[in-house]
Amino acid sequence: MKKRRKMKICVFAAGMALILAGCRSQTDGLEPSLPSGTEAASEFSDSDHLPERLPETTSESELPETADADKSEASDVNFSDRENSEERALSFADLRGLEFTFSSGAGAWSTSLVIRPDGSFSGEYLDSDMGDFGDTYPNGTVYQSEFSGQLTEPERIDAYTYSTEIAAIDYEKEPGTEEILDGVRRLYTSAGGLEEPGRILIRLPGTPLEELSQEFRGWIGYFDPSGTSETALPFFALENENHQYGFRSYDLIERMDTLISDTAKQGAQLEEKLRTDASLDQAELNETSMNLYSLWDFALNQLWDALGKVKTESEMEQLTVRQREWIKEKEEAVRAAGAEYEGGTMKPLAANTEAAELTQKRVYELMEELKSR
Repeated sequence: MKKRRKMKICVFAAGMALILAGCRSQTDGLEPSLPSGTEAASEFSDSDHLPERLPETTSESELPETADADKSEASDVNFSDRENSEERALSFADLRGLEFTFSSGAGAWSTSLVIRPDGSFSGEYLDSDMGDFGDTYPNGTVYQSEFSGQLTEPERIDAYTYSTEIAAIDYEKEPGTEEILDGVRRLYTSAGGLEEPGRILIRLPGTPLEELSQEFRGWIGYFDPSGTSETALPFFALENENHQYGFRSYDLIERMDTLISDTAKQGAQLEEKLRTDASLDQAELNETSMNLYSLWDFALNQLWDALGKVKTESEMEQLTVRQREWIKEKEEAVRAAGAEYEGGTMKPLAANTEAAELTQKRVYELMEELKSR
């Protein structure tokens, strides 16, 4: 099987690639639409008059703080300490906020999944072969699956290991089926790394590396322990015991915290440009303000995707209601901001600036939702 062959080839190359949730929006129709009055900057001529400079906006130093570097773990038990790890049993709640990734290490293919406090899980597998194309699918072939399921309650094996099993797994598209969309052949498969799983071993932080098989270590970035000063796992990991496939965990809060920090820095630069760069004509001001809004809009959509991975279905339903209300309020505020300059070339600038400010504020509000898990 093509996918299985790729996994065997890449087993020793598995690295520690940190893959973000992707650039595509996952908000199920909740992506804040571009506000009205954001006509393309190219529609305006260079002879248009320059507006008054934008008023002082929030500086980077005044932005709300996101998670600190030493973030709290999913539970108050330090599982890297053998004595503390024996104080109580591991629960699935300890894995909330973590995303587990089984990957080639080079971004060629990956399976990612999240586990919720009730033991339910969901995830996706994605691989592509742009060289595999034909008359009806000139844009190549994609192997993919979206899945969900339920795990059995974890059972302790030793101080650093618990076991669970997949009680059920369902696929959105039946494995083995295919279709062609937008010139791409989409082959729906089972999830890589979850084949014939038998037991799924949950390896705790603090697990001595020497106690792990070489193949499993290779998947999670420790094929050759002599190349690192670490002697124990610094994160949770999952092992498909039958195949010794390894899923390493990443903290979604840390990922989003980094994304928001980077967004704030880039946003501050754009705001400074809008306030102080006298060389910008009206069209360039409009375009820069649109870039500022798009920057925060992208962060919001990435954050919404992360929320969907850690919140329960009922929590997301409630959050979705509030998000729809926010979108409505935002769009009304943006229309009002642009209406003040109706018919003028400053309308896009006013609308974009209002949209960026409101979206930035919403990003920090949703980040608090994520941190509350």
